[in-house]
Amino acid sequence: MQYLVIVIVSLLIYSNTLFFKYALDDGLIITDNKVTKKGFSGLGEIFTKNSFYGVFGDKANKFLPGGRYRPLSQALFAVEYQIFGLSPFIGHLFNVLLYGLLCMLLLKVLKITFEKYDTGPWYVSVPFIATLLSTCHPLHTEVVANIKGCDELLALTGSLAAWYFSIMYFKNQKFTSLLLIFIVYTLALLSKENAVTFMAIIPLSLFFAYKKTIKNYLIILIPLFLGLAVYAGLRYNALGFINT
Repeated sequence: MQYLVIVIVSLLIYSNTLFFKYALDDGLIITDNKVTKKGFSGLGEIFTKNSFYGVFGDKANKFLPGGRYRPLSQALFAVEYQIFGLSPFIGHLFNVLLYGLLCMLLLKVLKITFEKYDTGPWYVSVPFIATLLSTCHPLHTEVVANIKGCDELLALTGSLAAWYFSIMYFKNQKFTSLLLIFIVYTLALLSKENAVTFMAIIPLSLFFAYKKTIKNYLIILIPLFLGLAVYAGLRYNALGFINT
């Protein structure tokens, strides 16, 4: 019931965005981006070029300091264009559905991280109330209502998934959990570079929630650092530098 309430609330709040048009940064990454509009055939360039290469060509690195390398969301836009053409409805629909999934994942992570606060009736438990407040918070409006904001949604979804699998590793000590941490965290970084903050958030949250040996925390850091290394390598190949 908790998850059902969260997803219904998230969908209801942003259902009006389904009929919005393209706006703001959508031109740079979707409607005016020649690489994105190549569809499937543009996927190779998306992962090896600046995200704005399809608009500014070789001058893309100079357009914004630090460059832009967020290939995962752009690849998604290319796939959407290949299948549906320029359809803002599909873009907004995916954002709304992804936001609902993200909110449910947040609830799951909070419930298992703060188990001792997940007591009493579910509708007054701390994890549920915290997730509900986050779901309804107006700060998220720009990200969900703007199609280009999909990069933020994907980054947070991947980061929360990495957090979840880190907890699973603490519980089951299985290599599979470490592999999944590496995969989802790499995808999070390929969505947007600010996912790097979870390299601190994840181990700190585990430190305060669980009593484990230092070895366990160091092991958790391995797939996170490997994911960062893969991202840094791909970014350097695409932009010629790593710093943002």
